[in-house]
Amino acid sequence: MVDTHMFRLVREAIRREPDSFNMTTFANTRRDRNGEVCGTTACIAGHAALISGRVIPRFDTEHDCYNFETPMGTLPEWERIGREELDIGIGLADSLFFTGSDTALIAVDMLIAGAQESTVVRFLTDAAEDREHDNGYDD
Repeated sequence: MVDTHMFRLVREAIRREPDSFNMTTFANTRRDRNGEVCGTTACIAGHAALISGRVIPRFDTEHDCYNFETPMGTLPEWERIGREELDIGIGLADSLFFTGSDTALIAVDMLIAGAQESTVVRFLTDAAEDREHDNGYDD
C-alpha cells in the first residue's frame, strides 16, 4: 500500500524549496548563483530517503560538496530506499523514478489523492510514450 504520508512529506518539501527537486539525480550538491554550495537537490526517491533519515548528507569541506551515506556509513541504494519508504512496488518505482520532473509531480499528486498504483503506472507509461513520439523516437 502506498505511503501517502511520505508522499505528502516529499511533496511539501518540494513546494517549500522547488530548487531542491530534480528528477535527473538521486541527490547532488546544489549551488547558488555565485557558485556557493547551498544545499542538496534530489529526485522523489532521494527526497524520501533524506526525509526518512535513512540517508544523511555530510558536507565534505575538502571537495566543497555533499556526500551521502546511510547511518551505517555505507553508500545509499537510492532506488531501494525510496521504494521502501514510499511503500511502492517495483513497477511504479521504475516508472516514477525515471520520468521527468513535471510528470513525476503529477504522479505524486495522483497518489496523494488516492489513485491506484496501476492507474499511475499507466499515466507514466502514456507520458513516456508521448515524450518518445514528440522527440521523434516513434516511427
